[in-house]
Amino acid sequence: STTRNTFDTLIIPDSVQINSIYYKVTSLGETSLLGIIFDSLQLPNTLNTIKENALANANIRCGYLQLPNSLEVIKCAAMSFCHKVKHITIPANVLSIDKTAFSAMDSLKNISVNPSNAYYTDINGILYTKDTSKILCYPAGNSIVDTFRIPSPIKQVEMAAFQAAKISNLIFPDGIQKIDKAACWDNPYLSSVNIPSSVIHIGGGAFSRCQNLANIVLDSDNRNYVLENGMIYTASHDTLVCGIATLMPDTLVINSNTTIIDELAFENCNKIKHLKVYLKEQHNQ
Repeated sequence: STTRNTFDTLIIPDSVQINSIYYKVTSLGETSLLGIIFDSLQLPNTLNTIKENALANANIRCGYLQLPNSLEVIKCAAMSFCHKVKHITIPANVLSIDKTAFSAMDSLKNISVNPSNAYYTDINGILYTKDTSKILCYPAGNSIVDTFRIPSPIKQVEMAAFQAAKISNLIFPDGIQKIDKAACWDNPYLSSVNIPSSVIHIGGGAFSRCQNLANIVLDSDNRNYVLENGMIYTASHDTLVCGIATLMPDTLVINSNTTIIDELAFENCNKIKHLKVYLKEQHNQ
């Protein structure tokens, strides 16, 4: 160690001694390395689980995170905001990666998966489930591309999969069914998106905080959602799923049939000056 909370190489031992008893190190606890600065990190081959926010905001200056072969579980936001990490390799034994495990890693360029892993794979450094039915993470540190077409086998885009991804035009394939909550949340690069007729679920705030999203095309054959005045509603209008800040008028009128507004629906909608909602009486029977 050089100064407090700063290390050249941080070595996590495979066991610790407490009152003459040795305990195997099998997990990194929540926020256990939060905000610590080190050139490199050596994790033990006894490690099974990296818990929520265990490495959040850790400053790993070498830019590479070597995960041990013993690792099986990576929990949500486990490595979020690790701004200097550029490369991650997923070992063969990993069987569970939670949503947002690699969120807000704005230097991450490549996720590689051991070919022997039975649950996950990578294609051009992008993380998918092994059967390529879900896309989990498009690394935010990749170079800017004009268009990215999600591969046609994909059925689901998971939460934060395209957060801050440097993509201008994102094309969802025919056959995709689910776009999870906050799937493209907080993406200043995104300017155009299409939603095909096959989509049956759009999670709340899927396109919130996309301050440059100027064009969103919802297939007219989609029977589950409608786009009106810059807002995505369920087809019955009972739920306002997501507001597109750049497409909303200054004076916004919520559909009179709407009873539910998602908590992320108006994220970063600074343009709105007036908001009109309809209040409905509830009659007790």
